[in-house]
Amino acid sequence: MPLALGEFWTRLMRSGIADAEDCKKVASAFLEANGGVPATDPHAVARFMVQRRRLTSYQATALLSEPPGELRFGSFLIRSESCPPPFGQWLEATRLTDSRTGLLHRFARSDLSREQSKSLRMHQSIDCATLQPIEIVEQEGSCCCFSTLPDGQCLYDLLSTGRPLPSTEVCRIGIAIASALQSLHAHNVVHAQVRTDRIWLGAKGQVLLLRDPVYRCSEFFDSPNCWLDQIEDAARYAAPDSPSDDRSSDIYGLGCLLFHAATGHRPFAGSSPEQLALAHRTEVPRELASAISQGSSGDPLFRVIAYAMAKAQNHRFASAEKVSESLQSVLARLTSRPELAVTSAKGEGVNQESSTQVRESISRPYGTQEVTPPSHVSTDSPKAPPVRRRRRRRSIAPWVLGVLGFSALMLIVGLLTSDLDAPPAPPDLSRPSPPAVIPPVINRPTPQASTPDEVNSARDGGTGYEVVENERLLFVPPYNADADSPPLNLLPPGPAAIITIRPTDILNRETGSTWFADLSPELQGFFDSASRRLKSPMDSMRRLTIAMHPGTDGWPEVSLMAEFNEGLSQETLLSRLEVSSAQTSEGDVIYVGEQADGDAYFWKPSADGLVSQVAVGTLSRVSEVAALDGNPIPLPRSSQSLWSLSCGESEFVALITPNFLFADGRALVKSLSPELTDPLKRLLQPDVSAAIVSLNYRTPDRVFVEAIFAPSGGISEAALMRKIQESVESWPLWADQFTLKSVADPSWRLLASRLPAMIRFTVKQARFGVSKGSVIVNAYLPAQALPQVAVAAVLALNTPPANDVATTTVPTSAEVLTVDEILKRPMTVSFDQESLEFALDAIMAAFKQSLPSGATAPTARIVGGDLELMGITQNQQVRDFSKTDVSFRDVLTDLVIRANPDKSATGPSDPKQALIWVVAASSTGSNGLEILITTRQAAQSQGYELPVEFRLPDSE
Repeated sequence: MPLALGEFWTRLMRSGIADAEDCKKVASAFLEANGGVPATDPHAVARFMVQRRRLTSYQATALLSEPPGELRFGSFLIRSESCPPPFGQWLEATRLTDSRTGLLHRFARSDLSREQSKSLRMHQSIDCATLQPIEIVEQEGSCCCFSTLPDGQCLYDLLSTGRPLPSTEVCRIGIAIASALQSLHAHNVVHAQVRTDRIWLGAKGQVLLLRDPVYRCSEFFDSPNCWLDQIEDAARYAAPDSPSDDRSSDIYGLGCLLFHAATGHRPFAGSSPEQLALAHRTEVPRELASAISQGSSGDPLFRVIAYAMAKAQNHRFASAEKVSESLQSVLARLTSRPELAVTSAKGEGVNQESSTQVRESISRPYGTQEVTPPSHVSTDSPKAPPVRRRRRRRSIAPWVLGVLGFSALMLIVGLLTSDLDAPPAPPDLSRPSPPAVIPPVINRPTPQASTPDEVNSARDGGTGYEVVENERLLFVPPYNADADSPPLNLLPPGPAAIITIRPTDILNRETGSTWFADLSPELQGFFDSASRRLKSPMDSMRRLTIAMHPGTDGWPEVSLMAEFNEGLSQETLLSRLEVSSAQTSEGDVIYVGEQADGDAYFWKPSADGLVSQVAVGTLSRVSEVAALDGNPIPLPRSSQSLWSLSCGESEFVALITPNFLFADGRALVKSLSPELTDPLKRLLQPDVSAAIVSLNYRTPDRVFVEAIFAPSGGISEAALMRKIQESVESWPLWADQFTLKSVADPSWRLLASRLPAMIRFTVKQARFGVSKGSVIVNAYLPAQALPQVAVAAVLALNTPPANDVATTTVPTSAEVLTVDEILKRPMTVSFDQESLEFALDAIMAAFKQSLPSGATAPTARIVGGDLELMGITQNQQVRDFSKTDVSFRDVLTDLVIRANPDKSATGPSDPKQALIWVVAASSTGSNGLEILITTRQAAQSQGYELPVEFRLPDSE
């Protein structure tokens, strides 16, 4: 019997999700959102509440099930029954008494042994900022453990790619874990599980040691009663004296963990616990032996690790506190070093990456990702503040030419590539014998940074280190790596793109003003537009931040935040902007003019009554700013991690997503160059979730350019780096083809003749690397090179090939595949989140790449009119989509299942699966075929043959 709507409301109230008043509000909101049509179907209401984030998908399913699923456990409201490892035995839940959301583990005290109960009570009494918080709560005759953790991931997941972490981050992780162990040891509690799957890294830099309060040391190799999943092999971190309840085993495990983080690989190899135990007792990793053999000049981090991993207990650190003190000493040494890589005169890396390369980074909090991995690279001495590269875009075309065109094009599609040397000879893997005594860690001064031109000659005889250049490593940025990211306050939430520039630096410096002149009039149009909206000259602004939200027909809606060089009185602003105060529906104060469609403003006076920052935008956007009281806005996780890598000292920083370029900003991209869309799609979709571009000028004659890419869920950082590098390396060939097949306009013909040489020069300057889950491309370029190459590239993209008979080639015969061959062909595609429209684009782009040479793919499109009749939009979101070597037909089927509005459908043959795909004949489609995304109702009415997946059981 179908579930009645009244019963659905009752279940909502009984579960504690909503009360009677909340139900009325939901019904009213549903009525308004559906054009005055009242709610009658509980499934539709549940979908509506999931979309509004009033319910999780699990809660909606439980409420609609017969009988209803479990949603309450005492004072806890269950949100999900599936949690990622190592929390496979936990639930996600919200405590109704204080609205905190966390992880819940249910257990019965009767199932615990006396020893486990004692351990549980002891863990309850231990509180430390770097320990996983646990709270034991009695509920309905049973017990539960409640733990709140920040968004993040396990260190195990971060290290699974095999890449080492920067030395500074290794030190910070070690300090945090040592602090947690110190708290445990002070209560005579041995953790006994210090390994990578027990370290939780928060998105905002938190480091927490996860703990299992009922774990017993005797279960080191076999622990069936653990509350946490065992992902990592415990034998890889077992001290030679394990299993043991001695705290020195925790210190040994911490040493193994730090070794793994610093090198990217585990210290010992073995196919069985017995082989690993033998290696722990008899072998010394080469990196540790090398650091020890060099005495006080050896790598300080590896010397600390070696001391923690000593074979005998009495040779290890006496306490976790001593480990922390030593790591703090190493961290102080690393963070005090100049922004140039340092290697020993003997060639040994101060911070070895693999076995020979230095892995030194500028200090940044964990989770903010350092922008400057290894630095064997030239960097400018800080002579003059940076100039920025601009990315301009508004609700009008000039915003794109300046901002999107020259920045996105040059820094995302066409910039940089490094000529890699031949791979180095394999390192000597023989293990030297361990020394009898491990010398203490000593801090010694390091040489001061040199200018880029002095990189190969700088040497300091007192320390035995010299600065070297290595083209395999990224350039070090010229700015202070500890500087904060650009502020995100006074912006409306949920922007599709963010751009921040520093107008005063651009206009008041020789390099910036020259660069500005080179890119006029497009850049001037952007500045004039912003100046008109703020009614202030651009040279009065220290910073201008642009937030872009979805607008109309591919032209985004633009909001601004201006930070002035000098504070202004409120009277001056009211007069200058010709506005007066008003109140929003929420009671917040904003400032508006007489025109109903004019800009609105928001500001917060400082203690002295002056205003230094002003937000401007539409009435609705500024009202959102006021509702947040102008506080910094949150960003999606991938975007936030990239933004944290940017520097507020940079003259130009732009954060973009593929969705913005090809959806919200598609008209802007097309207005810049119709030929730009396809290259950008090939580069970014479906493998990039977000990208950030920055420019920084430090000297009058050079600019530091950097682009950082966050990979989507289905591609590794290394694979994405290869893709980007290959794309960039193809640009010289494109430039050659342009000069052969196109005729440039006389106005820029001289510049066009130099395009191949300029592109090759630009590509040769680039360096590629991977740091903490992101792909980084950076370069130092002559100040005048960037605008010239950018202008030439954009003009070339807008120049069609000449209609020359001599260049006409006879097309090769394309391989024709049958329908079955096309649908059965395996493919691989992955993305984090896309709308249905762009998810289909990503799938088709990936499928075309999987085809053999000469074969053509069918076209694919969404029949929007069919979807509208069923109330389905093309903006249906598809999340966490990942397919590897799956047939094309299965990929299409899973796409429409995930985008289907009714989540209660059990499969493609369920009548509730409204969204389907069909193959139709087409005179315009490749192979005479076209894939249509339509609805079951429309397909039946128009006589399309349903694929076998979507046929109802009784129609077989």
